[in-house]
Amino acid sequence: PVREEMHFEFRAELFNAFNHVNPLFAAPGGISAEPTPLERGTSQFGFPAGSRPPREIQFALKFYF
Repeated sequence: PVREEMHFEFRAELFNAFNHVNPLFAAPGGISAEPTPLERGTSQFGFPAGSRPPREIQFALKFYF
């Protein structure tokens, strides 16, 4: 606390904290922004077409008054 009615709040948010690979598989006929869906019969069907973002850490500091 700074004064009676004023204080700070610190926050840390972790996304994919252990940095595991999260592959994206394109579902046939599905709607996806990344990657675009692969059709059956292509040589890449059933293989990962991308991955989700790596580890992200976000810090925030709030001041209440």
